[in-house]
Amino acid sequence: MTTPRAMVVVSTVAALAGGCEFTKKVPPNLSLACETKQCVCTEINAPFFQIAKEVLVEWRPTGEAFCPEYYVLKLAKK
Repeated sequence: MTTPRAMVVVSTVAALAGGCEFTKKVPPNLSLACETKQCVCTEINAPFFQIAKEVLVEWRPTGEAFCPEYYVLKLAKK
């Protein structure tokens, strides 16, 4: 038989877990933002204890910004 305290704990954990978002967020469309703001391409898998390598943004003939393979667009720091 469960105790009232255990029921409260289980109910609280269930309520907190139910409020969590488990879907993967879609990254913002930075290729559009890079048309008006300065962007850089940074390594995707850089370890957190190292500074990620940055390369210049490349541009499609349509004017859309993109990065080489294994790099991702980020807004440049001012």
